[in-house]
Parts: sequence; structure tokens; C-alpha cells
Amino acid sequence: MKEMFPYNYLIQPIREGEEIAYRAFVPKFPEMIILAESPTELHEITVSIVEEEIKKRKKAGKTIPEPDLMGKYNGKILFRTSPQNHEKLVIEATARNISLNKLLEEKIIGS
Repeated sequence: MKEMFPYNYLIQPIREGEEIAYRAFVPKFPEMIILAESPTELHEITVSIVEEEIKKRKKAGKTIPEPDLMGKYNGKILFRTSPQNHEKLVIEATARNISLNKLLEEKIIGS
């Protein structure tokens, strides 16, 4: 079984007219510019480039960023807001017949 890539990264679509490409942003390696024509290709290139960078850093005796803590999240986020905003959110959730948690998740994730 293939090992999971140990660094989180964000895929950003880049549009130019009708053309679309994808860029990867790896927070632990912010200097890297990684582009590809599809998300699948982008993942493969990102893994390859990061692995190559790690080899170079090891060889040069440079620091290697710690892997991200994948799968160590409990799903809880503490969020503070004003009582007025809290009330507005509760009213919206109630009007939509969904939980406040579901409403906040939709607003944060954009679903």
C-alpha cells in the first residue's frame, strides 16, 4: 500500500479564457510554484517535487518541515461572535430547518 502524502496542500483553479489549469500551494513549502492541467496530475507533480525538495534539503543538511498532523482532528472548532450575530445565525438556521452547526459548516466550506 502506498504511503499517504504527509503535507497538506491547497488546489487553486486558474482560469484564462476557456483554459483551466491548477496550482498547488503547499504551506510548508511556500516558495514552490506547482502547476498542472488536472487535479490528478497536480497531485502527482506535487508529491514528486516535494519529495525531491526533501532529498535536496537532507543532502544540504537543511531543515525539513515537520509533516502535517493528518487525521488528528476531532471536528470541533471553537468560534466566538457577538450576541447579535449569534442571534442572526440561529434565526437563519431555524428558517432553513437545519442545525446551527450545519449552517456554519456551509458558510465556512461554501457548500
